[in-house]
Amino acid sequence: MKRAFATLASGIQLHYRRAGSGSPVILLHPSPQSSSFSIPMAQRLARNFTAIAVDTPGYGLSDPLPGAPRSPALEDYVPALVEFLDALGIGKAAFYGNATGAEIAHLLAYAHPDRVALCMIDTAGHKEDADLNAMLAGYFPDVTPRRDGGHLLTHWDMVRSLYLFSPWQQTDRAHRLPIDLPSPAVIHEKMLDYLRAGEGYAAAYRPAFYTAKHALISRVTVPATLTRWEGKPDLSEVDELLRRGLPGNFTVLHAGPSMDQRLAASENYLLQHYRNVGSSAPEPALARPAAQTASSLQRELVDTPTGQLLVRACRAGRGTPLLALHDAGASSGSMLELLHPFVGVRPVIAIDYPGCGDSDANGAAAVSDLLPAYAAAIVAALQALGF
Repeated sequence: MKRAFATLASGIQLHYRRAGSGSPVILLHPSPQSSSFSIPMAQRLARNFTAIAVDTPGYGLSDPLPGAPRSPALEDYVPALVEFLDALGIGKAAFYGNATGAEIAHLLAYAHPDRVALCMIDTAGHKEDADLNAMLAGYFPDVTPRRDGGHLLTHWDMVRSLYLFSPWQQTDRAHRLPIDLPSPAVIHEKMLDYLRAGEGYAAAYRPAFYTAKHALISRVTVPATLTRWEGKPDLSEVDELLRRGLPGNFTVLHAGPSMDQRLAASENYLLQHYRNVGSSAPEPALARPAAQTASSLQRELVDTPTGQLLVRACRAGRGTPLLALHDAGASSGSMLELLHPFVGVRPVIAIDYPGCGDSDANGAAAVSDLLPAYAAAIVAALQALGF
């Protein structure tokens, strides 16, 4: 599975993961998580499809929406995904969305039915606004960074409690979930997505709750599916949506309690109804991204023997290119302020070392060999970039 950035017509960059070949399936994740959530499904689908898991704007490594509205509506994310299809040269695709991703998927299918071959929504249902207002009281705490690091404890408590209670902030026995608590490593990885989203972690998260409505979901006219997964701790919202009835273009996928059964239900439907119908996704362009000619630093991921390295580069300007090397334990992001006066004046390149920032880790190098390994990786990246 390869990672890449797509530069949209609006100027923002979306980070995505891609694997496989054939008809494209776009995977949309819950918020405030990232495309890493979609890796298990992408790996399954890559056997028969082009699986593309994208970070929603403002989450993971994707830029926020243009203008970064403080309280965007979920509909505001739709144009960016249409631009994403355009940037990848994909005319029409199947969309598989989970939670927030499911809500964005049905909004996209309604607004642009010509771009959606199949709309698959998972973890979606219906809840009245009054019930939502009561449920969400205290759901989105302030996580503004504090000097004592207390915001980190808030993040950790929120992420851990999501596996214990529903809603997470109601910690009495009546709201206890009948599921096992995952390992600290799993909670840690999920918490990192919250930290990456920062203070705006609720931008898509909050409106997604209010977009899970029968009146909105039932507007979809393209072929669509709704997954009823028995392992979902609270199925009442899904069942309420089904009780209200869905149009004939919807198929309900009944999945057993395990995660494998949940993913298999959607995969099998795609194999039966989409594999031989959708147009194959174009191969990724081999040329340097067009944005690299812009007079601003743009991100890309470069293949090297140690894995993919994240690069920030601007090719505009004249003179000898300037290579910026960050401190240990940091990333190229720490160099942005220092590089600002040179951007557009002379070519500038900043690279995350293997295992630093958002570059792949080089697990083979011993601690004593790290500096030579870093140097070799940087040389390989420069060669791949054409410098």
